[in-house]
Amino acid sequence: HTYQEIADLLGRSKTAIQDWISKFQSDAIESFYTRQGRGGGRPSPLSDAEIQAAIKAELKKGSWRTASQARDWLKKEYNIERSISDLYYWLGKLAGALKVPRPVHM
Repeated sequence: HTYQEIADLLGRSKTAIQDWISKFQSDAIESFYTRQGRGGGRPSPLSDAEIQAAIKAELKKGSWRTASQARDWLKKEYNIERSISDLYYWLGKLAGALKVPRPVHM
């Protein structure tokens, strides 16, 4: 079979098939057990340790009651604009807590 035929059968690109065969020929099966990351894009500005420390300090003080208030603070202090869903992620990661529990449906 050609590389293209194999790629069509497996639903992969021809280049991926060529890479797999090349790895197998050079390193045998061990090369398939290691996964190389290709990077996840640009890191979030909220991953900066200084900004995280400032957010934790503000959380400890109770400076905000809503994620929108935290978003406004980030814009004012650090000129960082993030979506509310992104802020929920980071506030949760930095030990923020919802002021009101989520409803439980029975």
